[in-house]
Amino acid sequence: SWGSCSACHTRHSFSVRQARQPEACGKCHLGPDHPQIEVWNESKHGVLYHANRESLGLESDQWRAGIEYATGPTCSSCHMSAAGSQPVTHDVGERISWTLRPPISTKLNMVIFEDNMKNDLTGDEPQMPAVGSEFKGKDGKMRKVKGTLTWEQRRDKMQDVCSQCHQKGFVDGAYKQFDDVVDLYNEKFAKPCKSIIDELIR
Repeated sequence: SWGSCSACHTRHSFSVRQARQPEACGKCHLGPDHPQIEVWNESKHGVLYHANRESLGLESDQWRAGIEYATGPTCSSCHMSAAGSQPVTHDVGERISWTLRPPISTKLNMVIFEDNMKNDLTGDEPQMPAVGSEFKGKDGKMRKVKGTLTWEQRRDKMQDVCSQCHQKGFVDGAYKQFDDVVDLYNEKFAKPCKSIIDELIR
């Protein structure tokens, strides 16, 4: 990420303990348009975190799910922290395989450029550029492609994190439920509603 460090690490102390707490993310990720903190607070992960936050070792140099702690993962546990074979990352979206932002949810693929800028490409099977080729970035500039991540690879990264505390059957079942809910919503509500809105606009 080329974001502002102080968005998560407050100035002066630059505390890793503070940045690992969900409140650091929740100051932006809340409300009806993107209620991630509310959803997480009501989840089992959120309940366990609030019950065990004093024993999670949030200030530790090493902070890996399933090793230094096994209950109450925070946002950074799954989206940023080292776990399994996944290294620490400051790209909070690297392990996300769906985007739920557009009216019709789609899968997320990623193009990584040599200057470390990244582009998300939507769709189950988008035209992914070849490594070493030139591809247009979000800012309209052509850049050389260093690598790509398909939505399946991004999902594998997150499932690797999940599997540090959960059995494979549990992880697969959770993703099956999630995919089924998204597919149901897309087919029953999003696509029909979008077609009606598009017709009204025309």
